[in-house]
Amino acid sequence: MTMKDWLTQLGLAQYISDFSGHHIELDMLGELSDADLQQIGVLSLGHRRKILRAAQQLAFLPAVIDPATDPIAPAQRQAERRQLTVLIADMVESTALAARFDPEDMGWMLERYRAAVGAVVEKYHGFAAPYLGDGVMAYFGYPMAHENDAERAVRAGLEIVKEVVKLADPLGAPLTCRVGIATGLVVVGDVFGSPEHKDSVVGETPNLAARLQEQGNPGQVLISADTCKLLPPELHLKQHPPLQLKGLPEPVAYCEALGVFQGPRRKSSEDLVPLLGRRAEMELLNSAWEKAQQGDSQVIFLSGPPGIGKTRLLSAFADAQKGQDIQLRRYYGSSFHSSSAGHPVVVAVENDAGITRDDPVEIRLNKLDRLLRAGGIDPKEAGPFLAPLLGLDAGQRYPVPAVAGSAASQKAYEYLVGRLLNMSHGKPLLGLFEDAHFTDPTTVELYQHLVERSKGLPVMFVVTHRPEFEGLHGLSPLHETIIELARLTKPDAAELI
Repeated sequence: MTMKDWLTQLGLAQYISDFSGHHIELDMLGELSDADLQQIGVLSLGHRRKILRAAQQLAFLPAVIDPATDPIAPAQRQAERRQLTVLIADMVESTALAARFDPEDMGWMLERYRAAVGAVVEKYHGFAAPYLGDGVMAYFGYPMAHENDAERAVRAGLEIVKEVVKLADPLGAPLTCRVGIATGLVVVGDVFGSPEHKDSVVGETPNLAARLQEQGNPGQVLISADTCKLLPPELHLKQHPPLQLKGLPEPVAYCEALGVFQGPRRKSSEDLVPLLGRRAEMELLNSAWEKAQQGDSQVIFLSGPPGIGKTRLLSAFADAQKGQDIQLRRYYGSSFHSSSAGHPVVVAVENDAGITRDDPVEIRLNKLDRLLRAGGIDPKEAGPFLAPLLGLDAGQRYPVPAVAGSAASQKAYEYLVGRLLNMSHGKPLLGLFEDAHFTDPTTVELYQHLVERSKGLPVMFVVTHRPEFEGLHGLSPLHETIIELARLTKPDAAELI
């Protein structure tokens, strides 16, 4: 979009030469003031207000993408059929608000609402479609698709209702919104062959998302049944009876997103598809585990692209150890926490201690103290180093540590590794680390400390990751084995189907 296009769309083409003469470009619009516009030559107060308001919307609009940095430039976005998850967030009682407040105040509220929603959509790599009134429609799976677009949409919906309620109308009353989410086959892109509709969507899916959000109460996130089937166990869902929606011939099954469970969850082995065609890989795992239990410590890397069956193989191997006198520990990388320091280990420690998100800081510290004592560790020694890793402000609880910076981090790693090894009480330790490709630098350092301390012990670590990730390879003094998972044979694939 050029400055000429933008002013023309606003119906203010008479100012094109004024903006051009002062060398004003699109990326400067958000910095303009009322005085600047008067100096340029926009003498009408109404026109200045219109330009300033539109400039703010343009600054916050996630749908405006720079073609130079966009991996799929707008010119290449031809209309196409694809699976898409559509999110619609609608401000509650916007009509009543528009009747109560001055249009400028209403415009100010809408700008803040759109900015808040747009920021969340962008955070979860969604695509905000052009705004229509007080509603925001976002696509997950366009123009870039991710393997977990449905999950991204639901997490975004949950965060949107929390962010919107932080906003207030001019009298201080909080704003609220409803969210509807649906997944299905659509036609998306330049559907109508015109620049202003280059990112449109056609199909039943956006209509279903709109109908669902209409049925919701303020703060609710309602999801179509097809979307629910794509969601992981980490999301807390509530099933509702089928609902007859306007314009749809049959009652529609749907569920409600209530939140995100603390810590990772995985489907039970009974809910997973049968394990097929992995006999050789399972034999390698069993052989390495036998060696590890004799003191020949092992690290196994399970490498393969998404959907190849890494998690299924690991679950089958873990199930085979049930009833054995061993210590089994599981850690999970997460695409939503790949920048959170030590996230897989922090979550495991929080779960061991019984720490929840709703616990006050003092309660969290008490639980951490009990956990350390149970592991034979003095809280006054370890607390000053572990509390910051867990994001806790210890205040006056612990003495000020004698070291800081990287030295303090090293002490934290030593306590965490020591606690884990002490927990096994001499039993063989089997550590499973899923999705290591989402690992942050802190977790890499923790892993390195752990494997260095494990040499000669009855320990085996199994790490799953995608082929492009090699961040943990070669860091261990233990015997390392890389198992690259191949695609299933045609007979196995046919049996699976």
